[in-house]
This record gives sequence, C-alpha cells and structure tokens, in this order.
Amino acid sequence: MDHDPQALTALRRQLAAAAGQLRLAVRAMDDGLVPARSLLADVNDVAAWLGGGGRVATGDGTVFVLGGAATAVVMDAADDPAVSGVRSASTFTVVGPVPDIVATRLSMHFHPHHEEFVPTHVFVRVTSGLLYLGLAGEPRLGRGYTTDRDEWTLHLFPVLNRTTLDTVRPVSRSEVLPGLDWLAHAADDPVEAARRFITGWYPKVAPEQSACGQAVSDLASVPLPRALRELYRAVAGRPRTVLGTWQCISHPRDLSVDSATGRLKFAWGNEGNWTWACDTGDDDPAVWLTREQVHPVSRPEPDRDPERLGGFLLRFTLAQAVVGLPYQGLSRGARVRASVADRLTAGLRRVPVGPSRWDHHAELYVAPGLVVGIDHVNERERRVAAGATHGSALRRLATADIDWHEFDG
Repeated sequence: MDHDPQALTALRRQLAAAAGQLRLAVRAMDDGLVPARSLLADVNDVAAWLGGGGRVATGDGTVFVLGGAATAVVMDAADDPAVSGVRSASTFTVVGPVPDIVATRLSMHFHPHHEEFVPTHVFVRVTSGLLYLGLAGEPRLGRGYTTDRDEWTLHLFPVLNRTTLDTVRPVSRSEVLPGLDWLAHAADDPVEAARRFITGWYPKVAPEQSACGQAVSDLASVPLPRALRELYRAVAGRPRTVLGTWQCISHPRDLSVDSATGRLKFAWGNEGNWTWACDTGDDDPAVWLTREQVHPVSRPEPDRDPERLGGFLLRFTLAQAVVGLPYQGLSRGARVRASVADRLTAGLRRVPVGPSRWDHHAELYVAPGLVVGIDHVNERERRVAAGATHGSALRRLATADIDWHEFDG
C-alpha cells in the first residue's frame, strides 16, 4: 500500500503534539496541579511554577505569563462574550486585541512548520485564588458577537464538569433578552420579520460592515429585490455571522447575474458547491438552488425553494442564528427521541416558514434570546441544535433528556 508522505508527516506531528500534551499534564500533576482542583495564590505563583517568564496584561483583566517552554493564561470568572473567559465545558476564548507575541503563542500550531508544541495552561480567578483548569489546544481564530475584534477560541483538556463550569463561568440571568415582536410579521411580511429579528438580536459592532448599505446604493446596474435590499440595510454594522457561516449570503459587491438563466446569484454554501439565485423584476421572487457536481457531466437542474425570497431569507437568517449565536447546543447525532423533542418544543413558538431542501433544521422554534432547529431524521429520531444570545436563554434546555455533544448553557 502506498502512503502519502505529507499525510504521514502531518500525523506524526499530531501524535507528537498529543504526546506533548500528555507529558505536560503528567508534569502538572507531578508538580501538584490537578485540573479543576488545584489553586495557586496569584500570578506570581503561576510565573514561579512556569520557571519564570514575562507578563502581558490585556484590557479585560486577562494576564499572559510567557515562560520559556509554556504559556499560562489567567482570566476572570465571567459570563460575558465581550471579554475573555470560559465559554463552555470544553472551550475558552481570548478576546483581542493582544500583542503579537501572545497571538503567536496562541496560534502557533495552526502552522505545520512549527515542530515544537508550546503548551498553554489555563487559570481562572475564583474567590479562593487561581483555579487551574488544565491545558488548551486546537486554536481557532474568528470574530466576536458583541465586538468585531479578533478572538482565539481554544479547547480545554480535560473537559470541565458542571460544578467547575458553573464556578468559572457563572451563568448570570440576563436583564434583557431579545424578544419575539418580529414573529408577528413572519407569516404576512417575512421581510419585515427578518429586519426586526436582525436589528433586535444582533448588536452593532462592525463599522466596516456599514459598507453593506453603501454597496447597495452603488448597485445601480444590478436589480435588487426588496427582500435582499432590506436585508443588507439591516445587517450594516452587525457581526459577519448574520450573513452566514457554512452557508452565506453574498456581500453586495459579490452579487452577480447568471448569464445562462438571467437570475441573480445571491448566496452560496457547501464550500461553494451550492448556489442560490432568484428571479429579477419582482420584489419577492422565486428562489432556485443549484447543486454543482464535483465532476459535472452537464449543468445540474436547479430546485425551486418552497419559500419565495422573503421567506427564504427569514429562514436562512434564523438557521444561521442556530449555528452563529454565541451560546450553542448540539445533540450527539440523531439520538433524540421524537417524544423528547416534542416536549422540548412545547414551550417554544414555531416559526411559520416551510422546510428547506438544503438545511438540516427542518423546523425552527424560538423563545426570547433562543433559536432551536429540529431535524426530523426519521419517524422516531430527531437532531436538535440551538443558538442563544445569552447562557440563561439556553439553560432552559438543560433539563431535557438529551445527550449533548456541545452545550454552553
């Protein structure tokens, strides 16, 4: 059997990194630090444990200790997406900006040419001192929900239990959760419903996104339906995730007209293999999905979406909220009994949009600050996903009889 040398090299590096994490975890325990149980008095003790190192503080109280062979990050116990802190039982986030030397430490093992793994140890300030949580790895760089600054999200090893999570990320009760006034418009005017949902649920944080509004004004040569024009006006200045993550509404400057059909191509998905287009000359036109083949023999026939553009954009926006809002819940595969899903949605309100032919979330339900997608896998099983603006909104699902793969409530 032939082996890919590059794949083998990558595997060796992954194994070396895992072995390095294991050695450091053993060392931490040998030195008396046990994840979720050990306490140090202050940052001076952390530096001494690392064998010395420079210290870098950020504006939100986070302190980095940069040792010769390891990094430590010390954060406040908080439940606020605007500042650094533990986000879930398995992740924490560092909110930028951070100095270049810290960014390099956080993201070093994005790059395969870095042979040496520099571990990151995580501490959180609690009443009795600095609680050691363990190691961090698998960094992901992105943008925030309440800010437009860079964020580094890293996984925690080991995963925290519920008691520890509630200590280092105490779920506060939000004084104000975004409401459901938009839902009253969903059936009769989905364009207005989408506008109210976006402006009511997403803060204005991204100045450069204001370019959406100007770009719409500059598109004199491209006929924009009302639904799409109002969407762009609503998202101006708001987080990029409003326009999507895995599937995305195109920025106005990237819109184009299909030369073969004359339809306006306005969205894409599945790594660019899916394209959504709408007819022009109508304020609420039909929407068509084209699934490109990897090796197409001929141009595939597009499918017409059950919803017209206004309903499509409302459903699309809500489906992206499920995966893009800062607090997430995701069931472990299709293992949720239909009866459990029915009880979960009994206290929620159904959004009156038809099922899509492209999204897993066949049904969408909402409550203040919470969007839930229910995928009907078969007659007996469901898949559940949820996104929330605040941990307290997601916490209402904590008592459901669901094996959660991820749950931030």
